[in-house]
Amino acid sequence: MLWLALHLPRLSLEALAVTLPAAERARPLVLLDGHRLAAVDTAAARRGLRPGLKRATALALVPDLLPGQADPARDAAALRAVAHVALAFTPQVVLDEGPDTATVLLEVQPSLRLFGGLAALQARLWDALAPLGHSISLAAAPTPLGAALLARWAALHSAADDGCAAVARAHAGPLSARDSGRDSDHDRDRDRDRDRDRDRDRDRDRDRDRDRDHNPTPDLTHDLVHGPHAHSLRALAQRLDALPLSLLSAAAPHAEALLAMGLHTLGALRALPRDGLARRCGPALLDEIDRACGRRPDLRQPLVLPPAFDAALELHTRADRSDQVLAGAEALLAQLLAWARARQVRLRAFTLQMRHEARHRGAAPPATELRVEMAAPSLDPAHLRLLLRERLGRCALVAPTLSLALHCHEVVAAPAPNGELFPSRQATQDGLARLLERLGARLGEGGVYGLQAVADHRPEHASRRVPAQALPGRAQASAPRPALPPAEAGALDPLPLAHPAWLLPEPQPLAARDGLPWLHGQALQLLTGPERIETGWWDEDAAQRDYYIAAAADGALVWVWRGRLPEATGEAEWFLHGLFG
Repeated sequence: MLWLALHLPRLSLEALAVTLPAAERARPLVLLDGHRLAAVDTAAARRGLRPGLKRATALALVPDLLPGQADPARDAAALRAVAHVALAFTPQVVLDEGPDTATVLLEVQPSLRLFGGLAALQARLWDALAPLGHSISLAAAPTPLGAALLARWAALHSAADDGCAAVARAHAGPLSARDSGRDSDHDRDRDRDRDRDRDRDRDRDRDRDRDRDHNPTPDLTHDLVHGPHAHSLRALAQRLDALPLSLLSAAAPHAEALLAMGLHTLGALRALPRDGLARRCGPALLDEIDRACGRRPDLRQPLVLPPAFDAALELHTRADRSDQVLAGAEALLAQLLAWARARQVRLRAFTLQMRHEARHRGAAPPATELRVEMAAPSLDPAHLRLLLRERLGRCALVAPTLSLALHCHEVVAAPAPNGELFPSRQATQDGLARLLERLGARLGEGGVYGLQAVADHRPEHASRRVPAQALPGRAQASAPRPALPPAEAGALDPLPLAHPAWLLPEPQPLAARDGLPWLHGQALQLLTGPERIETGWWDEDAAQRDYYIAAAADGALVWVWRGRLPEATGEAEWFLHGLFG
């Protein structure tokens, strides 16, 4: 058995950062819990901020600070999205949630052969997780708790090596020497050296931060930290012995007692007699150690996917324009794609709901719904983002938006399309369908239409407009068409080549001289005709016409007609009805 642990040490910060507009992502970001800092990102830590500072103090030290409120619901949704990505690689995925233990566990032993080994599986997993925008610490071990502890330990080392001592201490837990409250000269000297190193790092990075502020980069930094892997229980025990006791949740209530005994690592704790340790600390600590080392079974409840996708997200600031909603909408779309891949389905349509601020004056709806429908079920991230961006660009908000919600209940359980070396007819139809989707998203529902043949010989009535959903290449075009009566089946044939494709909205009267039509002051030369059309006697628009193809002086071909009985109708003798391309 082999478990893979994905630990997200900056989950709360990154879940907020991914919803920010690109121009705001370069600013130092912190999370607030009340009036104090709960978490700081790398840029804020390099400027001297650390968890526990007051909000006013942090703003005085870093005027361009971007504060945000901690939101457990937002963190839980972001962690579930990571778990949904993991479900595409193994059905055994477990969530390990907590204030400092945001971890996703995967049992990957049955999947190693399918993906070509652990290294190949990790590479493909990281590529799938990259769109979510999280920094991840990864470790493998025979037990789920052992893999989680190794991944968290790798995240602590990564934070300390990056010069973020404040972040590392914030995640170290209650057994760190700084939080234990021991008043010793050794601890004070160590803290003084640590503060001196932090000041030196801050001075060294000041120029770099100044350059970054003048040239902000909108891209987020997403790191993958490979922790120590242990492929056997013996190797796992050796790895765990070097871990600090602060990583054990059951050791937190006994922090001062364990430090007073000089115990700092898990190995030192395991060397003590088990009976005496159980009497002093209770059975919970030994139980956690045994589950981590594989001496006791660690039963976990696997994650079960919901049948439909429903997710909500609160925006950092209220959005007055639809383009300000785009960052949060794309974050929800990334979670939707992760859920769809885990269910092995493709999306047919989804609805974005923009919940507005309540207004005392004027009647504004509580929410605006934006439905995005695909011509063919798809899972292409670039294509879906393009459709969402085009639809949001045309959407006018009736009131400021405070939060978003994304719903998807229309999916198709079908295999993904196969890649083709040479273009085929199906690929051409898919390209046409995507073009129609993009035009419809940009021009609106009624902005894209096609022409359909009608069983009528009058040119102005021989075709009618149909919505884009009925054009060939749409999803329903692949279904078999019902049989048509013979009269209608003949009307659906292509138009004769003798008829032009461009008809004037209304026939234009032409001057006549010596029995010939004139256009722009010059006589037209009749080439072919007449083609007699005598129909419509059953309605009020009867037609009795003789059509001719004529050539103008510049060589252009036009379609003209004259009434069969002009003296009886009192109309002009010649009319221009169409142009040949």
